[in-house]
Amino acid sequence: MALAALSLIMASGALAQNSNFGTINLRPGFSPDPWGARGTSGGASNASHIDARCSGWISGAPDHVLKVQSHFGFLRIFAESSDDTTLVIQTPRGQVLCNDDAYGLNPSVEGRFPAGTYRVWVGSYTQGESSSYRLGVTELRSVEPGSGHTASGSRGLDHRLVLDARRGNFDPVRLRSGFTPDPLHATGVSGGQFDGSRLGSECRGWIAGQPDHIMTLRGDLEFFRVFASSREDTTLIIRAPNGRFFCNDDTDGVDPAIERNHWRRGTYRIWVGSYREGESARYELGFSELPAEGDVGRVRIDPAPVVRVRGRGHRRGRRRAPDCREAVLAAGHPSSSLIHCEDVDPYCAVAVINAGHSPASLIHCDGVDRRCAVSMMENGRNPSEMVHCE
Repeated sequence: MALAALSLIMASGALAQNSNFGTINLRPGFSPDPWGARGTSGGASNASHIDARCSGWISGAPDHVLKVQSHFGFLRIFAESSDDTTLVIQTPRGQVLCNDDAYGLNPSVEGRFPAGTYRVWVGSYTQGESSSYRLGVTELRSVEPGSGHTASGSRGLDHRLVLDARRGNFDPVRLRSGFTPDPLHATGVSGGQFDGSRLGSECRGWIAGQPDHIMTLRGDLEFFRVFASSREDTTLIIRAPNGRFFCNDDTDGVDPAIERNHWRRGTYRIWVGSYREGESARYELGFSELPAEGDVGRVRIDPAPVVRVRGRGHRRGRRRAPDCREAVLAAGHPSSSLIHCEDVDPYCAVAVINAGHSPASLIHCDGVDRRCAVSMMENGRNPSEMVHCE
């Protein structure tokens, strides 16, 4: 009788609109993430009678009805309980998805979820048992059952930043010079509970503890830019392989972008933040070796002048002069600092910046002997001491 009742409900969309613990309506970018609901597992029907791959004992009616209002490229549905539970999900097309013990004793079903109505059962592994559970739904790959980030409304990984993460919340990106299509795009949801301003004076926004994307450059790139677009105000934070942070906010309207010369191969961790605490928004992240169309609002680094070098014992050749602007941006300083590069000896300027001093210190390069100034910086002296090089 129980199996017959269950089969009838699974076959009838109208009947299955009723659920034991309510309906969940979600669209991409939902907040809070993870979204949560509570219920009690178990029932009189053996899930293996529906599909041999399913396990556990479930009720006749679904425990939850999940209405997905737009396509999700990635979604994880999981249950957390102090007891052994199982998960059964019927898709809009009638396919049955099952899982048991994906994360310890916690079940999870994850992947692409097209729009439509899904019916969710949380089963008890042992017949006759019932257990309280928390059902979680998340777009974040970093949110897993048993990780301590239960379906209570917190997003990301508390207030800690995972600097060495090998997996991001959304799709990874792997690139080498000449990649196609250019620009390449990825999508995700901004925001989190970590205050990005703690990473530097130029950093803004609220980000998740886990990086949103892991970007692997498989070779050096001469020029490269990363940019985000969204209907809301977002920010961008990138951690380079050497541990240096690069940040941007509002390069093009409220859309952030980071573009630089000389990106080194390695692993970069990318966060897309929400400018306002507690907000989240869908975004599209772009990657390109090409300058922005119209180059509106962005700082581009023109090639430094080439100096011809001739002298005794040397062949005629070409040597590239140091570029103050490149050094300033490569050191993570904001584009507004480039004003300090005007009318400054490039050799002195690059020596000062590479020694870890601020662009404002370039004022001490005025009228000094170049070799003396460079020598002082290489020996750890303070820029103010370059007065002795005049």
